[in-house]
Amino acid sequence: MKEILRRLGKAPRTTIELLLISLIANLLALASPVFVMLVLGRYITHGVDSTLITLSGGMVLAVIMEFIFRVLRLRLARSMNMQADVNLSIGAMGLLTRVGPAELTKQGNPNPYQTQRQLDLVANAYSASNLCSVLDVPFALLFIIALYLLNVTLGVVATIFIVIVFGLRILARLYQDKQQEKQEQINTQSTQLFTNAVRSPDTVRLFDPAGWLLTKWCDTTMQQVMARSGQTQSQGLVETAVASLQILLGACIIAIGATYVVAGELNVSALIGANILAARAFAPVSRYSQLSGMFSRAEAALAELRNLGRLDARDGTNEPARPCRGALEVRDLSFTHPGMPLPLYDKLSFQIPSGGVLLIKGANGVGKTSLMRLLLGLLVPDRGQVFADGIDIRQLTAAWWRAQIGYMPQEPWFFDASIRTNLHIGSMELDDAALSSLLQQAGLQRFIEENVQGVEMAITNGGADLALGIRKRLALARLIARDAPIVLLDEPTEGLDSEGHKVIYAALDRFSRERRTTIIISNDAQIARRASFVLDLDQRPLPSFHEVGIIQPLAQVTS
Repeated sequence: MKEILRRLGKAPRTTIELLLISLIANLLALASPVFVMLVLGRYITHGVDSTLITLSGGMVLAVIMEFIFRVLRLRLARSMNMQADVNLSIGAMGLLTRVGPAELTKQGNPNPYQTQRQLDLVANAYSASNLCSVLDVPFALLFIIALYLLNVTLGVVATIFIVIVFGLRILARLYQDKQQEKQEQINTQSTQLFTNAVRSPDTVRLFDPAGWLLTKWCDTTMQQVMARSGQTQSQGLVETAVASLQILLGACIIAIGATYVVAGELNVSALIGANILAARAFAPVSRYSQLSGMFSRAEAALAELRNLGRLDARDGTNEPARPCRGALEVRDLSFTHPGMPLPLYDKLSFQIPSGGVLLIKGANGVGKTSLMRLLLGLLVPDRGQVFADGIDIRQLTAAWWRAQIGYMPQEPWFFDASIRTNLHIGSMELDDAALSSLLQQAGLQRFIEENVQGVEMAITNGGADLALGIRKRLALARLIARDAPIVLLDEPTEGLDSEGHKVIYAALDRFSRERRTTIIISNDAQIARRASFVLDLDQRPLPSFHEVGIIQPLAQVTS
């Protein structure tokens, strides 16, 4: 309900129009009980056909006008909701792509699929038809007031039934919210099991002969079915109770009204009109109480989306006028992964001049990749700073800083688009000649030529269906296409054949000639011989950093 009020408040002119149209539509809806009372009270009593024709024509006109006004109101509500839903969706996606992983972890690492479900839940809950249903609620007072004017006792009876429906819906919503929370926990477990089965089918077949995964799936499925059954049963029970209350309301109106008819205080036409008025007053209130559970779940989804929106993007505002030279400095850096008792490194400091080549080495888990992500600005240190050309990277806009870096991750991931599109995204403009040269530098020319679609070949599943060697070469091509003054490579030769090694060595040699600052994680001896600086993260408590000097070009080493 708060979100509906917020949306109405952001469009005051449209809100006024919606309220006016709702008022007119509900006033026109009064024509139905008035028509019934007049036909029973006048036509049946006097039998004048012209009276019936006039009343019937007026009734038809009122129905047509009410229909037109309700359609117009629906269109206005849809236009208002459309912009709100678009802004919410774009904002959520923008944050997921811009906010740093550290902030996302603090938020519980929101799943993009879960975020999409939350957006769908909000859009469905606050749809134009539901908004119109809410707008009809205050105008139910028109029918209640009309009922009180006919007979106070009948008005009180209708009011009592409406209050009972509200109370019943509130109790049902509290129960269903608890059931929904339980079901979401079970659904999370189910999703994890399903992901394990789909993403690692070979592991399941080779290492799960006893069917542990299937057994867990059966248990989870039974819990899902039972939770869903309980929730459906409670919903059905409430709907049946509300339907029964509506019937009882009609019966009470007729029974109590009949006593007034017998006493001469009410006529039959007014009694039937009162029954229609009670039903018209009951309908929007019942509909709103039915939607209250959906609104409650949508409010919870909105709260999570807004928590995501409050995350600190840590994006600076500085974009240096001069080109980035690539000089880097890490000063007094400390970083601890969430939930870990000890920091990966503490008081880490080193400098790399423009064009320097740094080799980062160390055992698994000592923080090599984490250090690269800190340099990229994807992680935020607990303490300390990273400087680029003497400027703290947190003062730089994230987009500008990341545009200065070409990155080849250990496990490359790509957009589900063509090879050409993946190389164009976030990179320099590539004509066919430049693209061909780029593919040749990355050792992809043969792969492209042997593929029927060439560079238009679609990458699916983030590239997971491609061989690791091809993914590595594509990642190298993407790095080269960025044409950045700083390049970061994480285990670049891992999983490559001898030809792939030569491609990487040639690329490193070219980066050196072009005076690009290069940082590499690798255990490759040939790459180690190319480094001018070495950072050994195995050294404790403080990693060692030393300069190894200028060495001969890699082409001479490998000849």
